[in-house]
Amino acid sequence: MELDFSKKEKVVGTFMISIAVLLLVTVVIIGRGKDWFKKYITYYTVFDEGYNLQPDTSVKLFSAKIGKVKDITLVGDKVRVKLKILDDFRSRIRTDSTATVKSPTLIGSEYISIIPGSKSSPLIPVEGEIPSRPGKSITSYLEE
Repeated sequence: MELDFSKKEKVVGTFMISIAVLLLVTVVIIGRGKDWFKKYITYYTVFDEGYNLQPDTSVKLFSAKIGKVKDITLVGDKVRVKLKILDDFRSRIRTDSTATVKSPTLIGSEYISIIPGSKSSPLIPVEGEIPSRPGKSITSYLEE
C-alpha cells in the first residue's frame, strides 16, 4: 500500500515542520540568553535578619549577576539563604569569601554581594556555607 499525498497536504506538512523547527530554535536562543542550560551549584549563607530578601533575588560578584536566591528559611534565630550560583564562578568562592546584603537605593531592590576570597584559600565545597557579614540597614545609617 503506497501513500499518495496531494500538493496541498505536502505544503501543509512542510509548513508544520518548519513552524516546529522555528519554535525549537527560538526556545534554544532564548534559553541560552537566560542561562536555562547552564549548570548551577548550591551554596548557603546565614544572616542575622532577612533584609527583605525574596526568592529570585540576585546574587552578584563585582556587581555582575552570577546567580540568585533559591530559598529562605528560618533556622533558630537566624535566616538561612540557599543560593543558586553559576558553576562558572565556583573557583571564586573560597573559605575567606564573604556574603553581604547590599542595596543600590535606601528602599528595596536588595541583592546579595559576594566578596571573593584569596586564591590561596581552599574552595568552599558544593552545598557549603559562605561566611556572611551583616548588611547595613536604614537604622544603622541613621545611627551613624
